[in-house]
Amino acid sequence: MYAHWTGSRRRGMYDLMDRRTRICLWVIALGLANFAAYIVGYTYLGAGGGDAMNGKVIRDAANPAAWHYYLGRMGNLYEVRRPVWIYSAVHSSSIFPTMAAVMLSMLTLAKDRIISAVQPTVSRGRMVLTLLAGLITLMAVAMTAYFIGHTVRCLVHPPLRPLPPPPALEASAVPQASPGEAIGSDSVLFKVLQSSKSLDDCNAYLI
Repeated sequence: MYAHWTGSRRRGMYDLMDRRTRICLWVIALGLANFAAYIVGYTYLGAGGGDAMNGKVIRDAANPAAWHYYLGRMGNLYEVRRPVWIYSAVHSSSIFPTMAAVMLSMLTLAKDRIISAVQPTVSRGRMVLTLLAGLITLMAVAMTAYFIGHTVRCLVHPPLRPLPPPPALEASAVPQASPGEAIGSDSVLFKVLQSSKSLDDCNAYLI
């Protein structure tokens, strides 16, 4: 009998909530769940966590067809597969719209108290609500546009990874000319100088 009374009471409380309140509560619950999923992904996604917004996409200069995708976390980059990077980019871009929806839902639920707290007129309270809602929406749109633009730039025009510098020749491996000795075209030293790409290396050989 107690269980029946408790269940009836809960159904009665649920029926007392209007449709707008139920929608706001669902939006808040789903928004917080999405944010919790983002935190879990940021902590455990890939080898060291992170997200695509703090990461980058780089093409290999030696092989432009080879793309490397990195998630960024606390200044460190961790390479992941392309689907993981795209998922992280999409999920990161959804955070600001989701949190904006949560904050707007909270404002909707608390609007009566906010209006009553703002004196002396009701119109001023509604104006405060409108300004807050507009500010939240503007920030969410701006940050979402920035995140989407970052994702598009990374996928359309990724920078090239520079080639590693050529290994420096050891001094013992470079033949030296004796003082006053002419460097002929058939000498080993002439061939080394001819194949050298660096002016500094040439100067080092000639000194």
